[in-house]
Amino acid sequence: MRILIADDEELSRRSIANFLQGQLAHQVEQCENGAEAWEEFKAEPFPVVISDIRMPVMDGIELLQKIANSSYAAQTKVILITGFADVNTAVEAMRHGAHDYLRKPINIREVAQIIANLENSTETRQMNKQKLSDKTVTLIDIKNFGKMVVATPEDRKVLELALKLHGNESMPVLIQGATGTGKEVVARLIHHGKDGVKEPFVAVNCAAIAPSLFESELFGYEPGAFTGASKTGWKGKMEQASGGTLLLDEIGEMPIGLQPKLLRALETREIVRIGGTRAVPCEFRLIAATNRNLAEQVEAGAFRSDLYYRLNMAQIFLSSLRERPATVKALAELFLMELQQAEKTRMKTIHPEALKLLESYCWPGNIRELKNVIARISFLYDTEVLLPEHLSSLLTGEVVDTHVVENYMSDSQNMVLPDDGLDLKQLELRLVKAALEKNEGNKTKTAEYLCLTRRELDSRLRKLS
Repeated sequence: MRILIADDEELSRRSIANFLQGQLAHQVEQCENGAEAWEEFKAEPFPVVISDIRMPVMDGIELLQKIANSSYAAQTKVILITGFADVNTAVEAMRHGAHDYLRKPINIREVAQIIANLENSTETRQMNKQKLSDKTVTLIDIKNFGKMVVATPEDRKVLELALKLHGNESMPVLIQGATGTGKEVVARLIHHGKDGVKEPFVAVNCAAIAPSLFESELFGYEPGAFTGASKTGWKGKMEQASGGTLLLDEIGEMPIGLQPKLLRALETREIVRIGGTRAVPCEFRLIAATNRNLAEQVEAGAFRSDLYYRLNMAQIFLSSLRERPATVKALAELFLMELQQAEKTRMKTIHPEALKLLESYCWPGNIRELKNVIARISFLYDTEVLLPEHLSSLLTGEVVDTHVVENYMSDSQNMVLPDDGLDLKQLELRLVKAALEKNEGNKTKTAEYLCLTRRELDSRLRKLS
């Protein structure tokens, strides 16, 4: 673990550092005062900071405040070193964000125990991994699933809201966003929070269930309830999720005839299995996810308004990846790092020009597509750097700078065209795909947006595919 120590007393500082490095094999940086420590922290944040309270230039309390106000506050634990006269100050500081305090003279066993506890916490463990190149990016570990990348203010708002919702198990959550934007990642973060929980997380893909099987899949059935039913009966997904979280992914695909039964289960906190008469208590947190606009589905009569309003008590919207170039960079580096750590590739970095191509591509499949592209490239090319030419074979006809179309069309009388030629089919394909994504896959609205009939749009899509 990487640990930063700030103490103006050299003997005390060196004693702690030598113990942490020599006996516990941690990476330790030493600073003589809070100002020096703050500069070190800004350059490369540490998961653990041990600081004396009384120091020249900047004391430990001011250093704590600066760390607490930084974007790494949630992932950094500050331990204060205090003399007898400063104990009350240290206790007060803990109320404002300090993790713990150590009394002088320092008890080495006490230091070892605090550090051991921190090593086992999710918050500090995620900062102890290999770093991405952008130090403003945070990686959040999600228990038994993977990582969430926080690279933009929007990402951080999603993170903060998800962690806030983790503490309110009775409130349904609706997560909306295009396919592949990470809806299940956010759902699992809401369930697990920072440190993980033991309660079950049950995910159901509504789009993958045949309409005739929906009710038995969710509510279960009693023995012999229908032809082919198990003789012992079966617990549905709602019962399996009892005490934990039920994720209904692509809830827009749920048959409208079953929606009142789901609404009743949410309101009464109990279900009745198929073929049964007994109400079964069923307490679970419901998270619904969809790539559709449910409000529009309600207006069209394809989704019940009462269920929509019940689900929409808390809402999280995930933007498409093409709107978050900083996230594209962070995710691409994360996927390379994970492949390298698994010893499946030696590719480590991304060439700046290749990064521009990745950031300019529209990513209709969003995070899922980006991950697949990075995996394919890393397996195809045995190099340490991802180069622009590696992308050409995978993204041919797809990569167009997001400003290209605007530049061409900025002056209809004096279009500025590239010197090396223009692939009109490529440009048209990009335009149509972007319009489809803008209208969330609704072909009728996309046709209207492009001043085409629905038949003309379908014809163009066939020709361009």
